[in-house]
Amino acid sequence: VAGTFVWTSLTPAVATVSPSGVVTAIANGSTKVVATESGGTKDTAFIVVQQRLATINVTPGTRNIYLAASFPFAASAVDGLGVPLASQPVFTWSTASSAISSITAAGVATGVGLGSTQVRATSGATVGIATLNVLTPITRIVVSRDSAGFSTTTSDVFTIVALGRSRSYKATAYDTLNVALTGISFTFASSNAAVAAIDSTGATTARAAVAANGSTSISASAQGITGAASLSVRQALTAIDLSPVAVTVAQGGSTALLARGKDAGGFFIPGGACVFTSSSPANATGANTKSEQQRTTDLLVGIFTWLTSIDRNFAFMRTHFTSSSSRRALL
Repeated sequence: VAGTFVWTSLTPAVATVSPSGVVTAIANGSTKVVATESGGTKDTAFIVVQQRLATINVTPGTRNIYLAASFPFAASAVDGLGVPLASQPVFTWSTASSAISSITAAGVATGVGLGSTQVRATSGATVGIATLNVLTPITRIVVSRDSAGFSTTTSDVFTIVALGRSRSYKATAYDTLNVALTGISFTFASSNAAVAAIDSTGATTARAAVAANGSTSISASAQGITGAASLSVRQALTAIDLSPVAVTVAQGGSTALLARGKDAGGFFIPGGACVFTSSSPANATGANTKSEQQRTTDLLVGIFTWLTSIDRNFAFMRTHFTSSSSRRALL
């Protein structure tokens, strides 16, 4: 029946009603809406306002943290219109990968591994999701000499001149502010183990043992970042081994001498050119050659000092020769 009505909400704090009878929910609760006709006739509608969970918003939606750092996420349950529920439910927090992040019952996430994962807040069958990226704070790694007085801000560059030796290293990680980090463990490796292999390691230290001439890099890695020291091995001549050390040669006979260079560790140096010289040409002469062997003939009794050069380095060795001849010897 057409007529003129006056609309009234008995509890406008819960719901209001417009002059045309449109009810708007304000808060959870109940109220009565009365419609009064101009002739005085009234009718009443009972209105119940009760929000229902539609979505869970997890904030922030994306967050970056460094490894081992923590961050508190927040969750809010909203209804179908995006209005937060007046009474928030209890949320259950979890992450998609416990290898990347752990999370407490209060929503505090801690980075335990590098990578990305989801942070989830759950209430009933409704789940809210955010993205967590766990990053390394390391920007560079320095591999320096592990010894007092050596800089830890630049990587070591060194040449070892004898086999059988070793060099100790220490790794230091630096963050975005170029501050040295503590508590970092490193993985060490040699790029050429045939030249120098890693023979012992600690959390931040390693030792490389030299085995052959050549070059290698001693690297330290942590959290996806790698730094390296440069190590070269180049034997340097410090002594010459001349054999045999004593020999008896009959008149007109011959023998072969073998000269081999040694480094400071007593290891033979491969290759090398030799020049043989007699210190007593009045008694014996020698033909200079570029080989590692020198034949001798008609040797007299005496002690001769041989000058041998290998790679432009010089050393002296002494060999004893015995002969019954009184003639001049040719070496």
